Amino acid sequence: ESGAAGKSLFDLKPFRDEILSGNGDWEPRRSDREGEAALDEVLVFRGETWQAAASDPETVRSLLPPGSRLARLDEKGSGSRRYGLEMAVATEGEDGEFFLTQTARKLAGETDRLRYTRGEIEALLPECVGAALAPVEVKGFVLRGRTLSLLASLGARKLTVYQDDSGLALVEPPRRRVEVTAETHVTDHDSGDTFEPVPGSPAHSWRRLGLIDETGHPTLRGSLFSLFQGGEGLAVAAALEDESYPVEELVVHLANLRAGHRFDLDAVPGIETLVGSSGSERLAAACRRAYGPVDHEGYLSLGLPVHYGEGAAEVISLLLSGKLGQLVGRGTALDFGPGDVERVFVEWLSLLRHVRNAPDLDLARWRELKAAAGAELARQGRRAPLADLPELPAPVLQRPTRHGIPYGAI
Repeated sequence: ESGAAGKSLFDLKPFRDEILSGNGDWEPRRSDREGEAALDEVLVFRGETWQAAASDPETVRSLLPPGSRLARLDEKGSGSRRYGLEMAVATEGEDGEFFLTQTARKLAGETDRLRYTRGEIEALLPECVGAALAPVEVKGFVLRGRTLSLLASLGARKLTVYQDDSGLALVEPPRRRVEVTAETHVTDHDSGDTFEPVPGSPAHSWRRLGLIDETGHPTLRGSLFSLFQGGEGLAVAAALEDESYPVEELVVHLANLRAGHRFDLDAVPGIETLVGSSGSERLAAACRRAYGPVDHEGYLSLGLPVHYGEGAAEVISLLLSGKLGQLVGRGTALDFGPGDVERVFVEWLSLLRHVRNAPDLDLARWRELKAAAGAELARQGRRAPLADLPELPAPVLQRPTRHGIPYGAI
């Protein structure tokens, strides 16, 4: 650790975003859990509890089409309430026949004011209304005075939801951000005694970063860390721990790990129209979420690997898509040149080879990353700058290794 002994910038800490699950427990929030589900399958949080969305008048009211109002579809005293829509569709004349309302005529595609019996309306109108207001399901009709109204369910209407770990579909679940407290104590295997490692010692740093458990055994994060140099393994581990982070994107984002500071593109005029974003800032966010903006000398600086450089992944993406010349053409604000791009490209391919050839671990996402790295290397083929080097002749390969320096060469 540095002289600050792993202190974070402005005393900021690692954090985790959590949502309140449908079972009432807080769980880590994952960005890949958002989707859609039907109203009948959804829960909303009201007061201090979750309830079926179809039983919540506020939720159903927000889905009502023009010309309708909220209505109860369940029988009173039948248990939990269930809401839907009620729409006036006809008025009864003096002779007992019915005239469609303006809203109903519009839904049915009629322009003339025709007479109908109640039976005709109840037989013909559900199909017209169901098609015009889809997805709704007509449940029946009710006569209130001289007004005939249609009752329908909105249960098939799709809502944006978050799916929790148990598979429940939740509408806007409560969220919180919690500090991740690093445990640093160590337990002696033989005596069972616990003690705190000396701040600044390797054991204290390893525990603080989550590389070993309290018994001193490597965690999965620690095993990943051990496969790389410096803080690179910390970044890879943090990214793999975020299950919503696609490994296909991470493969390109790895270019940032050895890039250095030269590839910052923020000062380039109009850069957003050219590169948009490859999303490589997500790798930095994953690191700081896992470790906080801390300093560990030789490993992390403000929570990022010491040679980390934002923007290199975007430059690599432009290189691979053939658009790098457009970026260079805008060029007065660029801090890098062709040699820098070639260097970061070579470093990126080297890192991908390292990942591809690294040992397997009991982690599916690590195996996926290894496979993705191998696939990317195969796509590059002989594009690598060093691919055309001739093979070394056999006499050179067979020459004995020299472990000393001749006196004359000193």
